[in-house]
Amino acid sequence: KIDPQGRLLVAYYLRSAFTACYQYKFDKVKKILGLTKNLLKKFPDSKEMLDNYEVEGIYFMEGTRESDKALASLDKGQKLAKKMGNEYKVTTFLLQKYNVYLNNSQYDKGIPILMEVSKNVDFMKYALNKQSIYREFNRTYELLGDVPNAYIWLKKYNQLTDSLNETRLRKDINELEVKFRNAENQKKIVELNAANSKANLTVKNNRLMSWLFAIISFALLLILIFGWIVYRNAKKMSVQKEIT
Repeated sequence: KIDPQGRLLVAYYLRSAFTACYQYKFDKVKKILGLTKNLLKKFPDSKEMLDNYEVEGIYFMEGTRESDKALASLDKGQKLAKKMGNEYKVTTFLLQKYNVYLNNSQYDKGIPILMEVSKNVDFMKYALNKQSIYREFNRTYELLGDVPNAYIWLKKYNQLTDSLNETRLRKDINELEVKFRNAENQKKIVELNAANSKANLTVKNNRLMSWLFAIISFALLLILIFGWIVYRNAKKMSVQKEIT
């Protein structure tokens, strides 16, 4: 049902290609890239073209180990992302280029990329992104043998990690407190419901006893009246007998 020449099919192909990259099935990636090549000519400035450049970069970096081709594809993707104003993808391509340099032991070329990424306010406003970049700074300086800078970034990484852990701990404690309060409130509600049920039962029992007492009292009254009538009639008959 999908248009064989449409963007949706290209998008599905590239999603499949990303999955194949993560599974290291690079023969499948190569096949998909061949399928999308001609289709993408109709969509030169599209998100799908950005994804295509990223897949190509990963394929040449991990699949064929052709670093130059990987960097060429990633450069094209970075330029297109800038043209489209897609800062997120710009950062993605930069980090992929960093991985290429890291794989080739070109650690000195990785530092400027990390510097550029660290200046991206939108990217660095997320604590986990910041944590990741600090860790990469530490690792790269360590690989370069630059102990002072490696220590500086390790310290920043540890401080941020401690802060995140403290935040998570505080969040967990708050969640537990909320659960505890909810449990306590639920317990109180159950106790109140039980007390109300007991009170209602007591009221019903008292009402029942009142009705029962009233019925017994009325019955006794009837018995007394009936007894008095019988007594009076018996006395009248006794008096009449005496007269006669």
